Amino acid sequence: IELASLLYEYSSLLCINDEHTTAFPLLEEALHIQKARKGLKDEQVAKILHRIAEIHVKNEKYDSSLVCLEQVLFIESTLEYDSDIDLGSCYYLLGTTYFGRENFPKAIASFVKSLELMQLKYGQDSLECASLHNELGRAYGKANEFDKAIESFVPALKIRKSELGNDSIDYGHSVYNLAEIHLANGKHEQALNCLQEAMRVYELFPDEMREKVASILELEGDTHNNLNDYEKAVSAFQECIDLLDALDSPENEDSSSNGSFHACNE
Repeated sequence: IELASLLYEYSSLLCINDEHTTAFPLLEEALHIQKARKGLKDEQVAKILHRIAEIHVKNEKYDSSLVCLEQVLFIESTLEYDSDIDLGSCYYLLGTTYFGRENFPKAIASFVKSLELMQLKYGQDSLECASLHNELGRAYGKANEFDKAIESFVPALKIRKSELGNDSIDYGHSVYNLAEIHLANGKHEQALNCLQEAMRVYELFPDEMREKVASILELEGDTHNNLNDYEKAVSAFQECIDLLDALDSPENEDSSSNGSFHACNE
């Protein structure tokens, strides 16, 4: 086995275990070796760049991930055979990159392309497609295309509820995201219903979801205020303040350092 391939496979395992800091220099070494051997227009080079892009996205270095992903797509377009390059994942990362750069039209286009490829690979009712529907909904929301956002969140909710149950964190994330769309669209009653459902789910995971619970309480306060229900607004804001104070307490910092609290990604 070639050294570049060995470094790539080893680094991929490190990434699966969230050891991205250790994996990154090994991937850079693999890329240097493979490019020296085969040049830029090589499938293995594309795979290494794809893995490097994943790390850049995780670290929110979107300018760097964009450069890598554009090279991956260029390489794939030059190959004269069907490669094993995961284009569905590539376009997903590209969508996430454009989302992070606040270029929401390009994020939407990338997520749509990724969804088409993921549906062919995994099936329309797969959890992979649920994630794409969810991210597409978030992008549409940021672009103020609220109807399309809701249209995207509905299948995400249905798939996650069917596959994971309505007590899963991912289901809760989709409900929470839908609440944000209703709020942005001025539909306060619908937003409250979604926030209450998301709260129900997150409270099942008190150690992991405390920051999300605080976010829900803040949004509930804003929503009650918009509905002129000031008593409930004050109550929600006070609960939010108390929870944030608890999160900032020395006792919580000790428990967080011991691994009992992990911020979630949507």
